[in-house]
Amino acid sequence: MRQGFFGVKNCHIALLTTESPLAYETPVPVPGTVEISADAEVSSEASYADDMVWIDGTTNNGFSGTLSLRDTVSTPTLRELFAKLSGYAIDANGRILGLTQRAPQTFALMCEKTGTNVNQRRCWYYCQLTPPSFDAATKEDNAEITQLDYEFTARPVTLPSGEVASHYDDFTGSETFDDFFEAVDTAIVEKP
Repeated sequence: MRQGFFGVKNCHIALLTTESPLAYETPVPVPGTVEISADAEVSSEASYADDMVWIDGTTNNGFSGTLSLRDTVSTPTLRELFAKLSGYAIDANGRILGLTQRAPQTFALMCEKTGTNVNQRRCWYYCQLTPPSFDAATKEDNAEITQLDYEFTARPVTLPSGEVASHYDDFTGSETFDDFFEAVDTAIVEKP
């Protein structure tokens, strides 16, 4: 059977609690995922001497992309989570306070891609969001439901094993697939 992917669901976010050792809070589900796009930031450099490539190197700097959601404010829990992720705060009345001097909270981003035969689950370890732009337009004959687009980066981290990684993937049928969203797995090691 041929494999293809055609959807995204089960977005979860886990706030980083410590960098050394690498640890996260329990992942929180984030409903209303429209799209997650992430491009690898890999660069290759070649240094030439004696009419040939003398030194050849590749650097993997993780990913950058966009997290598109329908809703981040319908519950106090979502408002508080996305305020932290944006470097904002919640005031005494439950409003979002757009602070300008606080750094965004680092987190792990988890999701699932639906497939024809096999689903893929991914966790990016060290993510940061850029606050979304504000977009409001008048309602016309056909109401257009807006989405919130959060630009994010996912940088490599050093795992407790000493491995440096930016993400991990899991697939339908593996021993860890069903428990994937229960915790961020930092105990991953490369197969010998």
